[in-house]
Amino acid sequence: MISVHLIVGARPNFIKAAPIARAFQACNKLFDLKIIHTGQHFDPQMSEVFFKELNIPRPVVNLGCNSNFGYLSEISQMAQIMEKYEGYCRSFPVKQYKPDLVMVIGDVNSTFACAFVANRMGIPVAHVEAGERCNNPKMREEQNRVFTDYLSDYNFFASERAKTTYKGYGKKFYVGNTMIDQLIYMLEKIERRAAKIYDGNEYCIMTLHRAENIDGNQNRIKDILRAISDVIKVKFFVHPRLNPFQCDIDNISIMQPCGYIDFLALVMNSVIVITDSGGLQMEAMVLNKPCVTIRHETEWLETLGYGWNKLAGGISNLDINFLLKKIDEQIAKAKDKTLQIGNYNCYEHADASAAIILYLEDEFYDT
Repeated sequence: MISVHLIVGARPNFIKAAPIARAFQACNKLFDLKIIHTGQHFDPQMSEVFFKELNIPRPVVNLGCNSNFGYLSEISQMAQIMEKYEGYCRSFPVKQYKPDLVMVIGDVNSTFACAFVANRMGIPVAHVEAGERCNNPKMREEQNRVFTDYLSDYNFFASERAKTTYKGYGKKFYVGNTMIDQLIYMLEKIERRAAKIYDGNEYCIMTLHRAENIDGNQNRIKDILRAISDVIKVKFFVHPRLNPFQCDIDNISIMQPCGYIDFLALVMNSVIVITDSGGLQMEAMVLNKPCVTIRHETEWLETLGYGWNKLAGGISNLDINFLLKKIDEQIAKAKDKTLQIGNYNCYEHADASAAIILYLEDEFYDT
């Protein structure tokens, strides 16, 4: 039986890991799956809630490498993840703790840190969501993506585009998007929750979490919120790194992180989404919600091609009038279906998790 470590540590990991874990469990005679939680996200609403709500198997270990509410630097946290994960893999007896394969997801710090450890220990690495690029080499997530791809033996792509443009090592497999797997799997529950909480009010969902947008920009964020609130009511979800965040502006509701179903139900009932999150850009498109992204670029080019997403620039040098123009365009698109370019067929990109397992079966068991 092949032993697999599936690495999770941050909110996006949990969502994408859930369908992968289900796929592994469906063939548990071939693969012995162990969930390794690095502890990168420590807030219960950014971590624990997802294990319960998405029915993810409990981690065999939580490495406890959180940032201690910002007091631990990002570099120190990554070093801690590397040190503790290597220590776990070298625990006695080694056969019990050192896996045959380490699977990492996406672009968070835990992804690169554990891929680096596995590569140095001679353990094959599989990278889910490989090859996606925004072409901003200074962005932390882009660095994590590029470094992890080059360390990986098996690269699983969410899009044909990513596979075609990928320049790196390892074997290449187009499988589809595991985030879409999860959204489709939970869609009925999300729809029921959305219907239950719908109150007829029009609003936008806004989230920010990237360091370049948040760090040192609290006053700038409040100025932007004030401008947006003159156009539409805002439900602004405050990332833990922004806390404490006080904002007494009319039409602004300050929201704390919540569970997967509750959050996407709110997205489903919204008019548009404003975010710097890659995952939320995709989720919005699948749910047919126009999006404005507070970044200069995106790795999810499909969202731009279908017209569901508009780039407005980063917080520090954001032209507020330009942002409001993009918001007006997307609100109009939400209310007038004739302005929409086309629907994204999410089912063409589903079943990624099952495809990953089939490829791994061929790799490890094909004689």
